Amino acid sequence: MASRCAKYEGPPFYIGPRPTLDIAPTARIRGGNGIFLKQDIDLRIDGELILGDNVYMQQGAVISAHSRVEIGTNTGFAEYVSIHDNDHGRGGDDVSFRTVQHESAPVTIGRNVWIGCKATVTKGVTIGDNAIVAAGAVVTRDVPANAIVAGVPAKVIGRVDG
Repeated sequence: MASRCAKYEGPPFYIGPRPTLDIAPTARIRGGNGIFLKQDIDLRIDGELILGDNVYMQQGAVISAHSRVEIGTNTGFAEYVSIHDNDHGRGGDDVSFRTVQHESAPVTIGRNVWIGCKATVTKGVTIGDNAIVAAGAVVTRDVPANAIVAGVPAKVIGRVDG
């Protein structure tokens, strides 16, 4: 990874087979200890990616960071989780979607968070410590600490005890 990104800070970490790494020369990546990214990970980093200690991502996870994505210590992702700090503006009759500028806002995921299979986190969202995001949820608003969220768009359905 360090050879692909001139601005990587942290210890080496595991990336499984068949990753897609689209890391711009301007990208900054900081990693903690014990990071484990399984096979078929897709990292698209133009901005900043910060991974705390013991971050674990199952296969097929996608992180797109045009601005900044920060993932806290002891956080885990199930299969095919998608984190995007950006989205496309609108194209038009004479404008291709490929050339439209992205709109970005940082994403922050707290410590000790679990994100279920095929969940999506969108730009500008903060997920508090100890939260759980249910499988298939689409998180478009901030999630309080210790909350359990589910649905499209995600809504609080419970609290994590203790």
